[in-house]
Amino acid sequence: MAKRARERADGAVLRELLIRHWDHRMQRWRISGHVYPFEQALKAGADVVVSSGRLAGALEHTGLRVDRFGDYGPDAGKAWLLGADDKLTLIEDHHVAEMDQRDFDELVEGHGPQLWRVGDAYDPAAAVEQHATWTAAIQASIKQVRK
Repeated sequence: MAKRARERADGAVLRELLIRHWDHRMQRWRISGHVYPFEQALKAGADVVVSSGRLAGALEHTGLRVDRFGDYGPDAGKAWLLGADDKLTLIEDHHVAEMDQRDFDELVEGHGPQLWRVGDAYDPAAAVEQHATWTAAIQASIKQVRK
């Protein structure tokens, strides 16, 4: 029980670090009027997909060591699901086998639909909904494998 409480606390701290790093980076890069599904989900406490690079960046931003997630760490180059329960879970190939690679890349990037894919039909609400649908499918796949 103590371990699970520690995992939740660590996950909540990680989410906060990710939010701080996101806000810091977006001071310079935010596109006015663009909705970022990753940001919406992250700040709402929902499921989000994060890359090792994003995790390393958030840790580094606060002066923490990035050994595990850094370029040469054992978890470099991987994608993770930070669940609404603040548990960090490695996303394995079989969790996303049914997902189009472009969609997964878009999810990992977290910036919303690439404009070249949606043209003038960009719908921010639909982008946020699609993000939630994709992360829910990954979460369901992870839970299925655990059974």
